[in-house]
Amino acid sequence: MMLAEQIYHETPPYFHAYIDLVSMPDIVTGLQFSMDETMMLVDKIPSSKRNYAYAPGKWTIAEVLRHIIDCERIFACRALRLSRMDSTPLPGFDQDLYTDNLKNKTVDFTTLVEEYKLVRLSSVLLYKQMDEEMLQFEGTVNGSPVTARAYGYIINGHNLHHNNIILNRYL
Repeated sequence: MMLAEQIYHETPPYFHAYIDLVSMPDIVTGLQFSMDETMMLVDKIPSSKRNYAYAPGKWTIAEVLRHIIDCERIFACRALRLSRMDSTPLPGFDQDLYTDNLKNKTVDFTTLVEEYKLVRLSSVLLYKQMDEEMLQFEGTVNGSPVTARAYGYIINGHNLHHNNIILNRYL
């Protein structure tokens, strides 16, 4: 059975496209790989493109990186709560609201990259400490059942998804 098919039953269908991008079965290895891929991508982005959006109403590359960071924090918090057997239903969030509330706020791109690395390293350390029982605990997030394990793949796939967008639409 393919990795994606194994995880599909642990997460809502709207996350399946992210899971499809993950090729490494080990969560920690996958998170480290996508961080390395992101760092190589960031190194290719000329300073003139950091605040570039490929179309009106689309996020800039810096905003995409901010979005990856914000989502990873939220997804990792959910994974933490699930891994600690917290059955409290968790709410969804509006990703556009997060970015819209930072419009016209200047953040140094180098600082964003450093923040990305620290958030990712935090996620890696979180997952290094999870055992199988913690990974398999199922809770409810945004009205759907999901596991801490699934969030490891979601974090990874979400990052890879946005890397692909940057490569294909921005550079």
